Amino acid sequence: MTVGQSKYLSEMYVYNSVRTPGYVYEFCRLRDRKFVCRGCKKFKKSRCITIENNAVVVGEKHPEDDHHPECRPIPESESLAKQLDRDMRCSVRDTGKRPRDAFSDMMTSIPKKVKTSEKQAEVVEKIPSFNDVRRQLCRHRVHHCTPIPDPLDLPDALRTTMRGKEADADDPNYREPFLLYTGQDGQFN
Repeated sequence: MTVGQSKYLSEMYVYNSVRTPGYVYEFCRLRDRKFVCRGCKKFKKSRCITIENNAVVVGEKHPEDDHHPECRPIPESESLAKQLDRDMRCSVRDTGKRPRDAFSDMMTSIPKKVKTSEKQAEVVEKIPSFNDVRRQLCRHRVHHCTPIPDPLDLPDALRTTMRGKEADADDPNYREPFLLYTGQDGQFN
């Protein structure tokens, strides 16, 4: 199964183990088509595979051979829980989504990705609680949100509407300003 929903996950390949059903090996991108086993990487060994056409493993050796002796495949539910967690963090970092909303969206996406209730329970068990990840998600959100040093003098990034930010330069809504009230005289900027 190839994973490629977000920028981070496009750098990973998840191989379903043939020898131990229900378990997977996770490989992260090393170069263009080369991927290295994440488990072996912890033990300072580089077990590499080559991927062609996003799904076909090419090479002389079987992908489950020649790993570090202590490298073991991880349960499929644990791998899916990690992927969901990474997706959630990426969505918060890239879009500035509120942490509670991102966590709720992740939890509601589980039944879409896993069909059986037993597997769903296994995945939910592996996902950290909202209280465990709330502070981290808030830090991720800061990357997207523009800080306001002085509320009376807003930066230009916050004076433009979302439509104005996303419009092309030749569009009449390009850099469309918010309507700002600046005083009791009824003046608007």
